[in-house]
Amino acid sequence: MKLSTFDAYKRLEAEGAIPLEGELLARLQRRLLSILDDILAVASETGARLVLGGGTALGAARHAGFIPWDDDLDVNIPRADWPRFREAFRARFGEKYAIYEPGSPADYGLCFPRIRLAGTRFVTREDVVNPPPCTGVFVDVFLQEAVPDNALLRRLHGWGSLALGFLYSCRKAFAERRAQRAWGLTGGVFRLKRCIGFFLAWLSLGRWTRLWNAWNGLCHRGSSRLVTYPVGRRHYFGELAPRAEQAPGEPRPFEGRTCPCAAGLEAYMARLYGADYMTPPPPERRERHVVFGIDL
Repeated sequence: MKLSTFDAYKRLEAEGAIPLEGELLARLQRRLLSILDDILAVASETGARLVLGGGTALGAARHAGFIPWDDDLDVNIPRADWPRFREAFRARFGEKYAIYEPGSPADYGLCFPRIRLAGTRFVTREDVVNPPPCTGVFVDVFLQEAVPDNALLRRLHGWGSLALGFLYSCRKAFAERRAQRAWGLTGGVFRLKRCIGFFLAWLSLGRWTRLWNAWNGLCHRGSSRLVTYPVGRRHYFGELAPRAEQAPGEPRPFEGRTCPCAAGLEAYMARLYGADYMTPPPPERRERHVVFGIDL
């Protein structure tokens, strides 16, 4: 049985969801670009080694901008640079944005930071189950983790991350159980995860999130040969890469601006999306967020 529910959520068709297309999607993408501009300005000021990540990096490689149907924006940053960037961003923009991350607030249930624009509304499935104070349009931040050079320690670190990530996903499935049933997510893997999550409910989802986040950040070697994004789509071992490959390289065009991308962007894209990443998928394989409320 395949234990990942990633694809099911990315292609979920739920009752009450708002289609993001046409002018609404274009307006959303413009909002996301305005957030990205603010993020890039602070990254430049602080020297944070931030690059475009995930589908946003794919858009830069394939379209020199957004994937035409894309409704989100991702950036990657080394964990060591995140606190400096976060504090500078807050100092510069004050209450314009809300920043959420594991442990802040305590009940935050996502395993990566999220920067949300105040005064807007973008309600995703997570916001329906566990609404934060601000549900604005957001950019997701994925923390690049150092990896032990010792092979045995690396396997221990990696398998520990996978195990905690699975337990986290089970606890999250239990927290979302009513919504999952309403959305028709009743397959065997969802039932299995909800069942396991029941026995993990003695700890809150926020505590499981913080536990997994703390484990992922155990290696502090800024000179480690390899790095990874353990909460990314390919998880710990599937996202392992040489540090030099994930360092900022030559900026790439993105929607009329130049944005920092990984030095080994081609290898990064092939690892995440396969060797044919430059070929757009058919409509039935396109990934989207499920959105239940939007106000730009």
